Amino acid sequence: MKNKITPSVILLIITVIFFIAGIFFMGIQARHQISDTEQSLDAFISQVKDKQQALNDAQTSFSSAVKEKKDLLNYRQQKASGRQTAVQEHRDTQESSEAVTSVFSQDNS
Repeated sequence: MKNKITPSVILLIITVIFFIAGIFFMGIQARHQISDTEQSLDAFISQVKDKQQALNDAQTSFSSAVKEKKDLLNYRQQKASGRQTAVQEHRDTQESSEAVTSVFSQDNS
């Protein structure tokens, strides 16, 4: 008795081939979606880092402005109360000329 390939076996083989092809196609689609999601996530992370840097810069600027305001208020309070900070009004003329000379004689490289 010869074994003949019956139409049901052929149909079963074709079904298996399409099933395997469908699995591979779904895998390719899943990899593509994962890649797109990773790219979106990378772009989002980059935007978050940029915003964080902007916030850090703003915080630094704000802290500097607050410090300057406090310094100005302290200065005004000292001036209003009549207290003056000790300021050296007179320098030795030799020290002044050396300071000026040293500033202008620096090499700008």
